[in-house]
Amino acid sequence: MSTTFYTTGPDVPVTGVTASSPLSATISQTPNISLSGIVSIAHGGTNSSTALTNGLVVVSSGGKIVEGSITSAKLATMPVWTKYSLTHTDLAAASTSNTIQLFSLPAKGIIHTVILKSTTQFSGGAISSYVIAVGIQGNLTKYSDGTYDVTTAVSGTFFQLGVSQPPQPEDFGSATSIKIAAVSVGANLDQASAGALDVYVETSLLP
Repeated sequence: MSTTFYTTGPDVPVTGVTASSPLSATISQTPNISLSGIVSIAHGGTNSSTALTNGLVVVSSGGKIVEGSITSAKLATMPVWTKYSLTHTDLAAASTSNTIQLFSLPAKGIIHTVILKSTTQFSGGAISSYVIAVGIQGNLTKYSDGTYDVTTAVSGTFFQLGVSQPPQPEDFGSATSIKIAAVSVGANLDQASAGALDVYVETSLLP
């Protein structure tokens, strides 16, 4: 059974509808449709009669959508890994050095770890060395020291763990631009014709 509702007025209560009976609405305005009973996940419900409160992370448990024990505020402060993927064209320049923004670290943000991992060997022209650094303006090697040479053959064990230092925020009041810098030897960076790199960054945010 399919039930279509046409309304531009007040809330429309719907009762006596089972989970196997989908609802649809064709209207000029979005209706407010309230259902009695438990609506299955397959039909857009939670499969649960437990009321939800504010501020907790929702999880799936026992085939139902319920609240967990972690608050959304706490989740926002937990460390998280992000992968940034670049190719030789992102770092290209008519120069042997170039610096671009990798990402913007929000106020109160902390960088815990940086890992560099080439996925395609960098090559092209007369380039004999092509090293990568990660840092901030004024200290481009703060998080990765600029010795990771991506002209080295790619392998599962060829990666670099960034500079070890006590975790601390860059700025409590403003976002900080996190930079990635490239330096080549033998030819300008724009002579590279191949190359790809992943930068993994673990960050967290102070409450």
